[in-house]
Amino acid sequence: MCDATNTPYDDDEFEHSYSIGSLEHFTEEGIDAFVKECHRITRHRTYHTMPFSRSGKDEGWIKTHQSYFNNSTGWWLKKFKTAYSKVYMVDSLWNDKISVGKWIIAEK
Repeated sequence: MCDATNTPYDDDEFEHSYSIGSLEHFTEEGIDAFVKECHRITRHRTYHTMPFSRSGKDEGWIKTHQSYFNNSTGWWLKKFKTAYSKVYMVDSLWNDKISVGKWIIAEK
């Protein structure tokens, strides 16, 4: 195990990387550090699925049965565009009353 924001891996050690339902639980500083670290250790593309606010607004850190960021597509895209030249978004089938699931695909 290691800290996802500061890994022991070499630059471009992985062809691809992914996370499923975890990044939204990081602090905002942790998200920024994770995106940079993911860019450093991943050669081509990275894939991440997480909830996005159904309202389209930045609802911030919310507490339901879990605590997480429930923000807009624009908020999440901005986070990934700080490190990646190409960022895409694809709908997933996951959803609930306040969020919809989407995949972010980021490419160097």
